[in-house]
Amino acid sequence: MVERERSPQTERKHQDDAVQPELHRALSEPVHGSGAGRSHQHWDAARRRHGLSSAYLAAARRCHGVGCRGPRQPTATRGGGTVTGLPDRADTLLATARSRFSPDRPEISVPLTQCDGSTLFASGQVASRDGVLLATGLVGRDVDLATAQACAWQCAHNLLAAVQQELGSLDAVAAAVRLTVYVASVDGFTDQHLVAHGASRLILAVLGDRGHHARTAIGVKALPLNSPVEADAIFRVQTGTAYR
Repeated sequence: MVERERSPQTERKHQDDAVQPELHRALSEPVHGSGAGRSHQHWDAARRRHGLSSAYLAAARRCHGVGCRGPRQPTATRGGGTVTGLPDRADTLLATARSRFSPDRPEISVPLTQCDGSTLFASGQVASRDGVLLATGLVGRDVDLATAQACAWQCAHNLLAAVQQELGSLDAVAAAVRLTVYVASVDGFTDQHLVAHGASRLILAVLGDRGHHARTAIGVKALPLNSPVEADAIFRVQTGTAYR
């Protein structure tokens, strides 16, 4: 009988199941001379034996209720059921990072595209050409409809350029799946869908039949850099496409 390869989730649960009993015993054992505390030395020894980080150990101690009478199992509901176990490593990182935010840290670099199998997600693009916005402000006050449509067209152009950069050629696009257009507009402006036509027209003109897409046009109060329009999109790529 061939054993199936474990998924990461199954492997993590297997490791947790192996570690839990030993950590429970260490947690329940009092420090010599006090009779009330929990032995950090035992916890740390268990951590080293199983290759766990200090942060993981600390989160495990919190989840198991250090200072309570006996260990308690952390519970969480997943997929309709309740599971128990040590904290996930991502949960541990989140717990240790909660006090580390600093507004002085440099901005993060967000990719223009993100691939997941045959699906390519294009990050939001504002209406800039050569680093300069075509217009700024709110549609219906600072920007007229024709200019807003031109801005939407430019957003779509920037989206397609990002996809082309990722795939090497737009011939690798099997279909434009979804387009979302955000329009910074004044109260009472209800022609966001007309603004979005500018983006849809370019995608259809460039991709032809592959460019037919579902679409949502949304009115918002403001957009990054005071751009009047922003757009993001989802594409399906041809099977066997090699990403850059």
